[in-house]
Amino acid sequence: NANSYSSRATGGDQLERQRKTKENLVALGKISDAIITQDTRTLKGSPFYLDFLADFHHFNNPNPDLDTDSSVAGGTDIYIKRSLARDMKMSHVIIIPGYAQAVTLTPTSPHATFSSGFSIINVYVPVGGYDSKRGRSNEAERVSVLSTLAHTPLDSDYLFFGGDWNLIQRKSDCASGVHGSSTKKVLDAFATMCRVHKLEEVFQPLHTRIKGTQSSRLDRWYISHTTPDKCAMAPETSIPQHPHVPGQGRGRGPSDHFPVRLCFFSPNLERSVRYRIPEWVARHPDLHTQIRKDFKLEPLDGHPVRDLLAFKQCCKRATAKVQKALASQASLHAASLTRSIGTFRSLKAGTPFCVAASAAASDQALHVAIQQDR
Repeated sequence: NANSYSSRATGGDQLERQRKTKENLVALGKISDAIITQDTRTLKGSPFYLDFLADFHHFNNPNPDLDTDSSVAGGTDIYIKRSLARDMKMSHVIIIPGYAQAVTLTPTSPHATFSSGFSIINVYVPVGGYDSKRGRSNEAERVSVLSTLAHTPLDSDYLFFGGDWNLIQRKSDCASGVHGSSTKKVLDAFATMCRVHKLEEVFQPLHTRIKGTQSSRLDRWYISHTTPDKCAMAPETSIPQHPHVPGQGRGRGPSDHFPVRLCFFSPNLERSVRYRIPEWVARHPDLHTQIRKDFKLEPLDGHPVRDLLAFKQCCKRATAKVQKALASQASLHAASLTRSIGTFRSLKAGTPFCVAASAAASDQALHVAIQQDR
């Protein structure tokens, strides 16, 4: 799932964000059978959807209030890969215009990809806050969205609830430990929805929404699978690779949210069986150099199958080395960035240059930057 923010605005900055959004979704489409997006702020029939993800069926759920008020948020989309839907009957239901929709897939042939039916439910719970037009909090609206979902009958064998929930369930889900939108009434309505549909989260610990110095874990997947189901095909969630990550300034990403990927694997298979070298690593020149270096040392016997397996193992080992080295570099850069931000804040607060320079003496680049007033 990914917040796409593909608004109908036509300014240069907005068009650039739409381009980045499309590139992100195309990248996710290469590894996904279904994609759900929230807070799209896009009208039905928008040119945003033209010539885009042609190998996916598209189901739109725009916020009708956008026709009269351009400041209104909301809007969701569901994309279903055509190969997945082969020999499956699809039914689309808009549960709450602009905020929740469902696509149910039911097998119509023994040749269908799945023997059981399932529903994908895409949810965008509106952001909490004070509604200046109504002169009150929008807590009732948020509770209404969750209550409607709880009372919506969903008869599929398996349910996949995903989206931007704009609420937290534990203190660790928010950098500050406090989330103003997660009131008791909202959390109670959310718990009721999960209980009615027998939903459990497929947990991943990383925060998915980043804005300024604030972060939170708002984008999550919930499934209705039983324990035996999970033993047969174990679910897991992760942050997948994608071209444009959240950022600030002119180079900012198309959204302030990371996408979250839900996938399943057989516990009976070794993890290396499913191993796939990430594309960004495969393109890295350090990997090419490492493979050439290591493969020269491989004892080949001229047998095509054994030599091919040796090459694959060499690629895996080289990838592990390069990823470890790059991760170490990233950690050093992150630590340096943290020190730099702290130094910048202390200087803005009035700390003398000499004191700041002394505190940053262990970081040569930062020390030089302070001396040159940069």
